[in-house]
Amino acid sequence: MKIVAYRKVPPTWDECLLTSFKCSGFFQTSFWANLSQRLLGAKPMYLELIDGDRYCASLMLIHRSPQTLLKKVLDIIFRSKQSFLEFSDGPNFIDTSNCTHFLPKFLKWIDDYAFINGVGKIVTNGFPITSNYLHSHELLQIYESFGYETSSWATFLVNLNQSEEELNKNIAHSTRKQINKAKRQGVIVRRINSFQEYEKMFYIPYYKYKEARGEKVFPLETAELMWKMDINGVFYTHYIASDEHNETLATLGVYHFAGTATEITSCLTERAYSMKIPAQDILHWQVMLDMKQMGCHTFDLAGVNPAPINQKEEGIRRFKEKWGGKYVEYKRYTKEFPSTSILFNILRNGNRILTKIKSSKIKA
Repeated sequence: MKIVAYRKVPPTWDECLLTSFKCSGFFQTSFWANLSQRLLGAKPMYLELIDGDRYCASLMLIHRSPQTLLKKVLDIIFRSKQSFLEFSDGPNFIDTSNCTHFLPKFLKWIDDYAFINGVGKIVTNGFPITSNYLHSHELLQIYESFGYETSSWATFLVNLNQSEEELNKNIAHSTRKQINKAKRQGVIVRRINSFQEYEKMFYIPYYKYKEARGEKVFPLETAELMWKMDINGVFYTHYIASDEHNETLATLGVYHFAGTATEITSCLTERAYSMKIPAQDILHWQVMLDMKQMGCHTFDLAGVNPAPINQKEEGIRRFKEKWGGKYVEYKRYTKEFPSTSILFNILRNGNRILTKIKSSKIKA
């Protein structure tokens, strides 16, 4: 049994992800790897676990490091935390009966790679939110045995395999009233179909919303690149709720893969808030119905603190739980390495490093 690592995406990578269906996620796709490479200068690596001629599991890693040559050199020498590895929605197990045997193989390879390349930190959000092994105590213990620290996060998952009538019945009564109120107020939900529409109707209102709260927003150039790479809307879809004058009242984006749709970039404009227009209620409802029609089985409301620390987080939780979804907590994992000089390690453990370099060789 061995791990083979590639710099370029293997030809059947995404197809193999889809064989796992509910056990695979968006952040293991070659699309996400290419997007990270182009936006962040990150280096994706594709790992395949092979047992003889049997393909057992896979994992896509992203290595992010400083952009300038001097910083890269200093980062490697002093193991700065600026250089880190990240992965989410993985590993992807084809043979789910041997997860506890496969996971240590990946974590050992990652440790060796981090040791050689002066990585300061490893961050992962763990397994896909719909996977069968999300709450495996044995897998959690394996992460902890490799020195990972854990933190908890949560979400609500709405089952889209229900009929529209069942979905409507399961949401809070007050929410159904708010949806009807928005309809009476003339609120219209629209899908964004071009980047020009996106910039005017989605990005600018979203930017103003974030700016007013002192929060950072991704540059418009980033959004434009995402649109160009996902020209047919395979992975991303964006919606707005607007009034009769075509003024944006709320925004909601979604990324989708393997049957799971996850919300992103949600905002309610100041006008909608001050006039108590329930634009996000009708927007969420219509987006869920659209995702159901697209063939998605799950809508992930995303981003809930299991232990809210302020009124904002409490409000977010109340909004998300009213849609009748299943509350799911999961673990996120972090591992930090000491800032020990790589030069010192070379002098102390030269043979060990040479051995690790040979075992962690990455194919072009």
